[in-house]
Amino acid sequence: MKKELGFVILVIIFLINSSLCLNENDDCTNPRQQSGKCIPVRNCQFIVSILTSSTRTPEKTEFVKNSRCGVNNGRTLVCCPTLTDSNQVSSRLAKLPGIDECGAAGIQDRIVGGEITPLGEYPWMARLGYDRGLKGFAYSCGGSIINNKHIITAAHCITDIPNTWKLKHIRLGEWFTDTDPDCQDDVCADNVVDIDVDKIILHPNYNSDGKHQQNDIALIKVKHPIKYTDWVQPICLPTTQSLKTASTENEVLYVAGWGATETVYSSKYKLHLNITEVPLSQCANSYNRHFDLSLSDSQICVGGERDRDSCKGDSGGPLMRLVNGPNLPYWYLVGIVSFGPQYCGTENIPGVYTKVSNYMNWIESNLTE
Repeated sequence: MKKELGFVILVIIFLINSSLCLNENDDCTNPRQQSGKCIPVRNCQFIVSILTSSTRTPEKTEFVKNSRCGVNNGRTLVCCPTLTDSNQVSSRLAKLPGIDECGAAGIQDRIVGGEITPLGEYPWMARLGYDRGLKGFAYSCGGSIINNKHIITAAHCITDIPNTWKLKHIRLGEWFTDTDPDCQDDVCADNVVDIDVDKIILHPNYNSDGKHQQNDIALIKVKHPIKYTDWVQPICLPTTQSLKTASTENEVLYVAGWGATETVYSSKYKLHLNITEVPLSQCANSYNRHFDLSLSDSQICVGGERDRDSCKGDSGGPLMRLVNGPNLPYWYLVGIVSFGPQYCGTENIPGVYTKVSNYMNWIESNLTE
């Protein structure tokens, strides 16, 4: 154990930034904004437990690297959280899957343009089911699985609905809405799974009466744990510092869903589309000029090409990016579909998405068992 720990610490020392200069026992703040003391790594049981864990993930390793606060007589110092804070940090790290457990990438060609997805593609996609009273049941928004108890979606999918509507359950594992189970080329998926809603957590600064639609994000906790299968899996979130700060301009991004198509009606098949980000300043000018709306850096704009956009039925659904992992490529959630022009795919008016990386602290602090 000591030999293994020594080797791991040596690797960490060479990998991390050596410009930090706190002294031993100084007060500090770790990467998750928890207060602590700057002490030798060997004296911090919380960090040691991560380093010696058999389930050490890249996210946890990066957390340890970014916890370094100095060096004293050749000994690496880390910001060791207090007992209460370390329990909270450990809990948060455990509540989201590591990159080897989320964002599974298929092997299909990804040059798409509003085309039908292969069966099983984007297995984190969820549909929000509403009881509309006398009008019956309907699915009108999307979301994404982020762990085995929570779906992430847009706040307006919860608040900006008719008074007679009530969100009842989350449907998982959907592909073609007219069949159950779904089959393609002699391969059949499992039956869809409907899970009742237990709790809804809206961002406290979302204003459903405000026209700017900022902080358009919400979490839905389901009543029973989600069972992962080949057809139902979580998407990764930007938990690492590199993903939180990564620029997605000029990167290929993807949207998917069952939303309104050029024929206005919702699609019966899950569709996907590759799309590019538009600089926020350019997008903000368009919305200010056409709609007198202001945008913020907590939003992302994509699209603005004729007939290439996500539409109303995709509200709350994912904006995704495929990146290379240590072993395999994986998908992570860049944005959540928020709003756009009245007519989907309007030239020079991009769609607006909630920027997930700006809300990671809020997301992690609101994940409950």
